[in-house]
Order: sequence, then C-alpha cells, then structure tokens
Amino acid sequence: MKKYGLCFSGGGGKGAYQIGVWKALRHLGKNFDIEAVSGASVGALNAMLFAIGDYEKAEKIWKNISAKDVFTVSSSGSSFSREGLLDIMDKDVDFEGFKFSSVKTYVNTSAETEKLVFPETVGDIKPNIKKYAEAMEERYYCLNGMDKDKIVQILLASSALPVIYSSVKIDGEKMLDGGITDNVPIRPLIEEAGCKNLIIAMCGKDSEYDLYLASRADEIIEIRPSRDIGELLDGTLDFAGKSILFRMQLGFYDTLRVFDMRERKAMGLPYTEEERVNSENRDYENITAAVKAESALDRADGRMKQYDDILKKYGKKYGIDL
Repeated sequence: MKKYGLCFSGGGGKGAYQIGVWKALRHLGKNFDIEAVSGASVGALNAMLFAIGDYEKAEKIWKNISAKDVFTVSSSGSSFSREGLLDIMDKDVDFEGFKFSSVKTYVNTSAETEKLVFPETVGDIKPNIKKYAEAMEERYYCLNGMDKDKIVQILLASSALPVIYSSVKIDGEKMLDGGITDNVPIRPLIEEAGCKNLIIAMCGKDSEYDLYLASRADEIIEIRPSRDIGELLDGTLDFAGKSILFRMQLGFYDTLRVFDMRERKAMGLPYTEEERVNSENRDYENITAAVKAESALDRADGRMKQYDDILKKYGKKYGIDL
C-alpha cells in the first residue's frame, strides 16, 4: 500500500477548507494511508486533529468556532488574547488520544533572529512578508512524545500572527506564526519522515512551496480551492459560520475531483478543460445548496432553543408543565 505525507498550509479561517479535504480522504479511504502530517499556523492545529483521528470532533470544533474565540482583546489591550484557542484545546482536543497516534505530526514556527518592528495593521504585513521572513528562521517540531503544555505552546506560537498576537517563547526564543517563514511545510515530511508521496492541502490558489525540495518526492497531489475563499480580511480573519460551512464543502468536493482526475489520467482518459470547468460548476451549485440548507437548519435549531428556554423559564407560571 502506497503511503503518503499530508501537509496543511496556514490560512486562519480558511483552514476550514482542510477539514473538507480530510472528509473527502475519509470518503475515499485514503486517510488510513497517511503516515505523517505537517501544518503551519492554523494548519498546525488541523494536523494534530488529523493525527488524533476524530473527524467528527474536528468538524464540531470548526462549526462552533467564532470570531470571539479568536479575537478576544487581551487585558493589556495591545493585542488579542489566546484564551479562546486555549479553551478550545482544553475542552475539545484529545491530548491523551494523541499520545497513541501512529501518525508522525510536525508543525513549524518562525523564530525572531533580530528585533523586528511590525506595522500597526496586519494588512501591511503581507506586502512585506519576504522582508520579515528573511529576518526570521524556521523551526520545525515533531509533536509526538511531547507533553501537553509544550504542544500547546508550540500550537499557540505557530498561529501567532504578528500585530494580532504576541510572540510565544519556546526554549528561550521568541516565536511567531509559522506561515511567515514556511506556509506550506513539506520539509519535515520529506527530510524527517522520509515521505516519498505527498498530499498538499492549501488554503489559496497562489500558495507556494519549495519546488526544489518537492522534486525529491515521487508523487505530489495538490489540492487548492477552485473558488475564492478570501484574502486577509474576508478569509484569514473571517470565522463566520456560513463562510466556514462553504469552505468545508468546497474542500470536500475539490478533493474528490482531484482524485477523480488523477484516476482518469492513469486510465488514459484525462479531463478536458471543458469537463473540469463543468465539474467545478456543478459542484459549486451543490455546495451553495448544501450551505443554504445547513444554515437554515442551524437557524431553526437556534429558534427552537430560544423557545425551549422561554418555556422552561415561564412555562410553569402559565400552567405549561414541561
């Protein structure tokens, strides 16, 4: 059986796309062929969730996450607090289960090698990302065998986007978002885990990785969004429920299509450009319909909960026995 390394890129709220990728891999029976997983930034959390192997829990985490979990102002007021993410990890991430995972799990951070002065707004970082990356160094960690506290600190550091979050000290070094220096961390999969075949799940059409390093792999399967899932403000920093649902559905359908195209090519019957476009359009129609249906169901559930709460509070007063 051919084994694969799975890489999750960084992308903030766009990371929901990777949960859809995971769902499709399960559907195809491919997730059991993964021997190692890596991730940067939000991809680091997704990598650990994948290694634990509880897809339903991962989906629940993403469907219930909200902007207030991610962007709570710290007591100092100078940055956002990590309390929301800490709460999610404490309540919903099975660290005990991770101890028994056979999937090697790698995440990365970016170490400050010199004093950096970041702009006042996060939007000004992207145009200068190469400059900041040159003043930092990649750090890669294998989480297997580490204790919970160390893992938590590394996950916090890997997603510590400058300006929004403060740096995290690990082994005496100030660490920030792993996506700054390596947003698609295939290096540990190839150099540490020895993976010859890679599946790379990226959160943007223009995501890049080290092509020279990738040339050492026998096979690379790229999965990228076939539709726009946002940039910084409407993507990375967007954790709205409807956006999350759309990205998860898109990741699912995109992955199914990528593997179907791969199998068709192996049979000597590759997709024509027209077939690819038609497939994407059909899937997009299915996705928008599914998102509308699920959003409507969520609204209905919310209303029923409100009614239940009202009845519990006032029912006996008006002779309604619950």
